[in-house]
Amino acid sequence: MDGEQLVEGMSIQSYEGASQSYFDDMLQSEISVMTAAIPADTTGGGIRLNSILKDGGNQMSGSVFIGGSDGGWVSKNVDDKLRKRQIQSANGVQHVQQFTGSLGGPIIRDKVWWLFAVRHQSSDARVANVPENFLAPDGTPLRGIADNYVRGPSIRLTWQATQKHKIAMFGQRWWKRKGLDFAYPTDPRASTFRDPHHAHHFVGDFKWTAPITNRLLMEAGYATAAFYWLGSGAPGTTVTTPFSPLWYASASRTDTANNINPQCAYTQGCTRWIYNGLDERQENRRNTTMFATSYVTGSHNLKVGVQNEFGPDVRKGSLNADLVENYAAGKASTVTVNNSPYIAPGHIDHDTAIYAQDTWTIKRLTLNPGVRVHWFKVSVDEVSMAAGRFAPARFFPQTTLINWGPDTAPRFSAAYDLLGDGKTALKFSASKYYRRYDADPFMPYADAGRRTENRNWFDCDINAAGTGCSRRTTKLDRAPTTSARVQTGVRRARSSVSTTGSSPMAFSISWRRVSPWEPCSTSGASATSHCPIRRRSARRTTRPSPSRCRTSRTTPRFPVC
Repeated sequence: MDGEQLVEGMSIQSYEGASQSYFDDMLQSEISVMTAAIPADTTGGGIRLNSILKDGGNQMSGSVFIGGSDGGWVSKNVDDKLRKRQIQSANGVQHVQQFTGSLGGPIIRDKVWWLFAVRHQSSDARVANVPENFLAPDGTPLRGIADNYVRGPSIRLTWQATQKHKIAMFGQRWWKRKGLDFAYPTDPRASTFRDPHHAHHFVGDFKWTAPITNRLLMEAGYATAAFYWLGSGAPGTTVTTPFSPLWYASASRTDTANNINPQCAYTQGCTRWIYNGLDERQENRRNTTMFATSYVTGSHNLKVGVQNEFGPDVRKGSLNADLVENYAAGKASTVTVNNSPYIAPGHIDHDTAIYAQDTWTIKRLTLNPGVRVHWFKVSVDEVSMAAGRFAPARFFPQTTLINWGPDTAPRFSAAYDLLGDGKTALKFSASKYYRRYDADPFMPYADAGRRTENRNWFDCDINAAGTGCSRRTTKLDRAPTTSARVQTGVRRARSSVSTTGSSPMAFSISWRRVSPWEPCSTSGASATSHCPIRRRSARRTTRPSPSRCRTSRTTPRFPVC
C-alpha cells in the first residue's frame, strides 16, 4: 500500500518500500490524515500522514500513558471441527503493551523550549499449533512466541529567534527487537531474528519558518530517516566460518510436506528447519531538503516549492552453505544456490521536484489545481565482494541504473458544499502520482547484488564406473556436492538504463537455459563438461575424476555416459 509519512511537511519514510518510521506520538500536537486529493507538495498517493509537533512552553508540564492487553482477554475460537483438522491452537495475543511519557518546559522564557519523551511498545503473539514452551525431539527447550518490541527516547528543541523567525528541531532514536518470526510448521530456529544491538534507527528534522507578512510565509528544512538493521537467523544458527564442515551442514532446508527428522522441532515434522536461509543487513537513509513559499489571502492560497531527496540504500547478505536444500515430500528435489556473499550498494543520487499548488474558493466551490515536475536518478556504487561457494571474487565499478526527468504530474481536485453549512460536500479528484522509489526495483539491472538459481538435485549413488547414477537411490540428509563458481541470475545490459517520462522502467534482460548440470573441468584448453548435481552416498564418498567426463560436440556440452 502506498503512503507518505511526514513531519512538518518533510518525509521521515524509510527506503524500505512502504515501511514507515516508529514515530513517537508524544511529540505531536496534531496529525493530518489525507486519503485522496493529495496536493502537489507530496510525491505519492495513498495515505498521507503529516504530524505537527509541540513546541513546549513557559510552564513545566508532562504527560504519561500506560496501556496494554493480556492474552487472557482474547477469546478462544478453536472448536472440535478444527481439532479434527489437527489445529490445536490459534494465533492470538500474548500481550500488547504501551508505556509512554513526556516532559517539557522553558530553557529561556519566551525564547527557547524543550520537550523530552520516552516510550516502550511491545507486542507478543502466540503462533498457531505451537505451544508457548516445549522441548524439541533432541531435548532443546524452545518457545513458540513471536516477540517484538520498540523502545527509545525523543527530544524536541524550539528557538523563537525573533518575532518572525522560528527554528525548531527534533530527534528520535529507537531500538527494535523482532524475535521469533515464523508460522507453523516452520521450526522456530529457522525464523528471522532482528537483534536491537545490531541496529541503528533514528529520525529527525531541522526547520526554519518565517511569516514575513500576514500573507507571506517562507519555510526551509532538512529531515532524515535512517534504518540500519540486521535480519539474521535465530541465535546460534548462523555459522560465521565459511567453508567449514559445520557451515556446509547448516544449510536451510525446506519441504513441500511435513518432513519428520531429528533436526525438526516438531514430532509432526517441519516444512523449514535448521536455518532461516539468509542473513541480510540493510543500510538505508533518506535525506530530505525543502524550501517553500506560501501566499495566503483566504479565498486564494498559493504554495510553490522545491524538494530533494537522496541517500544510500544498501544490502549485504550471506547464508550458510550458500544454498537452500529443497525437498518434495521427503525426496531431494532442487537446490537454490546463491552468489553470496553479496553487496548491493544502491544509492538514490537525487529524487528532485519543483511544484506549485493553488487553491481558489468561489462561494461554495473550492478548486485545487497543482502541478509537480520530477527528476530521478539511481546508481550503484563501486564495490568488491569476496569469493563464495558459487561465485568468484568480484569487482564492479560505479554505474548509473536509471536517470529520468523532467516528468510532469498534474494534480486537480474540487469540492462543492451542497447545503452551504460545511457539513455535506461533493468531492472530485484526478491526479498523477509517483511511487516513492528506493533502489531495490532497479538492482536486478546492476551487476552487483543478490542472484539465485534453482538447480535440479539428483540424490543417488554413483555407479561403479563413476560416470553417473546407479539405480539405487538414497534419502541421505546431506548437502549436494556442488563446487562450481558461477554468477547466476538476470543481469543488466551493459549500457545504463535511461528513460524519460512517468514510467522509468526501460530495461534489457539477458538469460540462459538453466539445466541440471554443473560445470567440471576436462583436459584440454578451456574445455568444459557438465555433470549432474548429486549427493555423496555413505557407501561411496569419492567423486569421479574430471578425466572421466567427456563432452559431446554440440553446445551446450553435456556428459556422454
